[in-house]
Amino acid sequence: MDKEAINTAFLDYLSEHSESLRTNYLSRIQPFLDWLAPFELSTQSLNLNHFQGYIFHMQEQGSDRLSLNNTLSALRNLLYMFIKNGEANEQLAMEFYIKGIFKKPFPPLFSWQEMESMYEQFSTPGLSGQRNKAILGLLFYQALTVDEIINLEINHLDLNNKQVHIPQTHRGRARSLNLEQHQTPILEEYLHKTREKLLLLTDKESDKLFISMSEKQEGINITDNLRSTLRKRYPQISSYPQLRASTLLHWYHTFGLETMREMAGHYYITAITNT
Repeated sequence: MDKEAINTAFLDYLSEHSESLRTNYLSRIQPFLDWLAPFELSTQSLNLNHFQGYIFHMQEQGSDRLSLNNTLSALRNLLYMFIKNGEANEQLAMEFYIKGIFKKPFPPLFSWQEMESMYEQFSTPGLSGQRNKAILGLLFYQALTVDEIINLEINHLDLNNKQVHIPQTHRGRARSLNLEQHQTPILEEYLHKTREKLLLLTDKESDKLFISMSEKQEGINITDNLRSTLRKRYPQISSYPQLRASTLLHWYHTFGLETMREMAGHYYITAITNT
């Protein structure tokens, strides 16, 4: 690999970002390129083991977690530049998304058929059960994160156009995603009936889309309640990131990497395990 050419291309790839970010990322890929040099690799022959190997090398050198995470951000962008320029395989980026870079076992992902089956079968009684069904659809079909679920407000749901608008966060871009046809009636029922009953029952005034049964409007209570219910009903579900990763993998196979990234709201390539 031509280090000088890579540096020039990388700075050009990051041209829309701040000078401090470009300088930081450029400085962080230099030791990686030096570490790779003895292997005499082409960009096309890079695989996840090379990135993992360098991170483990940094760990052995005593690098702290912050330095490791900052280096990972730089390496993910370097990888995506290679892919965008046709110099690396898209599948490698998916390995970053799904597996991450650290040796942390990731649970098996679900097929799209399994996801749809779980959603159709999911049914729990009461107002909280109706609310949880509405949330589950957004987790399954739109791959929203817990933070995005918690921060949704009623004006973000556009039932006329069958879309949900996700506001920008510090980790994700603002975006609008289409709702599934069979998902819309459930959200409509929740918005116009279930949510109103929850507000009356809890004596609350709120613009938040999802209302907690507790005295406080704490979104984390809502998602914790749903997580507990899901694990009892479907023991194979280990976490929300597992569900999100399953949906993103389906999007990748259906729409390709670039569209998947846009639908997921990623600024940069970021491991699913961290979202």
